[in-house]
Amino acid sequence: MRGNVIDASALGIKEHVHGARHALISWKAIFAGLLVALITYVALMALGAGIGGASATDAIENNRNAQALVGGVGIWMSVAALLSLMAGSYFAARMSTL
Repeated sequence: MRGNVIDASALGIKEHVHGARHALISWKAIFAGLLVALITYVALMALGAGIGGASATDAIENNRNAQALVGGVGIWMSVAALLSLMAGSYFAARMSTL
């Protein structure tokens, strides 16, 4: 027992001395963070598709090699995934305290 909280970690719940119970996992926050991460990822990939499409059109018209374009797509997908996971995680952490 720490302060006014009884730790029942095996049960996944914390119980205050006054009887109020709080779950250690907030499913509402998890699903909200997942939704934010998915929306952010789709938006970033749409942005990347627009920019990449313009670059691909330019590369096709000028008969240039598209190897740099492939590398750029891989880098953009990694950056988009990291940014969307960061946004979703931040939002889930903020929602879990509500």
